[in-house]
Amino acid sequence: FIIIFSDCVISSGMFSTSFSLPCRNLLGVEVKVHVSFFILLVFEFLLCLRFIHDYPLFSALVIILYGPILLATVLIHEWGHVYISRRLLGEDAVTEVVLWPLGGYTYCDRISITEELSEPAEGVQLTTDLKIALVGPLMHVPMSLFWVGMYAAINLGDMSEFTFRMYFTIISRDLAGFLSTLFEQSCLMNILLMWFNIFVPAYPLDGGRLVASTILLLAGVALNKTAFLTCLVTLLISLALFAWSIASFFDGV
Repeated sequence: FIIIFSDCVISSGMFSTSFSLPCRNLLGVEVKVHVSFFILLVFEFLLCLRFIHDYPLFSALVIILYGPILLATVLIHEWGHVYISRRLLGEDAVTEVVLWPLGGYTYCDRISITEELSEPAEGVQLTTDLKIALVGPLMHVPMSLFWVGMYAAINLGDMSEFTFRMYFTIISRDLAGFLSTLFEQSCLMNILLMWFNIFVPAYPLDGGRLVASTILLLAGVALNKTAFLTCLVTLLISLALFAWSIASFFDGV
């Protein structure tokens, strides 16, 4: 659903419904946050409302995890795209970064393919696009290690209870239990985001860009055919994920 909705956001020009973050000194570009970026936070919060009376700290954990931590995670992911884009294309290559339901979207002026649609694209531009698309997801590796380190620090190096499952009793036990669960879930979120961005070949995810550039680079397929294949794959994956999410919701998976 989010992939389909996000494609509609791009095509409809809804990015105008956004506000800017004071992150220019950090990323060096203007960072805009679309209001739809907070869909996941609202959805997760609504789901946890049924536990708010018995386990109020669980609701607090959800707000922190899908609020400031997710926001910082996406910003660091996009910083990876911005950094490598400037290294390969020049300091003024990136114009702005927009945060939206699928994470972030980095606008880059200097990586455009202008050949005829019926001809293969140039390998240099495609190699550059592959590098830019790959660096963002790889930023989740050090972020995952950071949260593992935070967990080890709060538990004095004891990793025996490290798990990606959430237990209400541990969250509500004490501050160490709350922080331990928060750090575990932050690590898991980074692992899932890296996997999702690399291995889900749906445009405009990084995985979709990686697949499209690889098809153009290795197979020499024409631009129009590659665009058609990318759109088709994105549609099929979107429908499959939507069907899986509906089935999981009703089956309690």
